[in-house]
Amino acid sequence: MRFWSICKLGNGDYLNLKDKLFAGETVDSLYQKIKVFHLEKLANEEANNG
Repeated sequence: MRFWSICKLGNGDYLNLKDKLFAGETVDSLYQKIKVFHLEKLANEEANNG
């Protein structure tokens, strides 16, 4: 609960924020972005570890 309070999560209009964050996105487009992000993160971790 402290984390939520410190980050002020839960304040504001979620539906308005959601519309701004995900405008023009589909489930498939978001999945592809997450997949690319994850693969890049793994590659960076491998490069930094050896």
